[in-house]
Amino acid sequence: MFILQRVTTEELTQKINEEGEKQQKRKESVLKWGDTIDMVSALAPSIGTRIG
Repeated sequence: MFILQRVTTEELTQKINEEGEKQQKRKESVLKWGDTIDMVSALAPSIGTRIG
């Protein structure tokens, strides 16, 4: 059973924008995390083989 819901274009646009922002934030978090891992990997030889 499908319930048809009336959604205004404005509401739809807002939802799409919100989702876009969430995705963007997620990407930025992943990139920051990736940078951190790269830094740790780069420093690892000087610190030793153990990465805490």
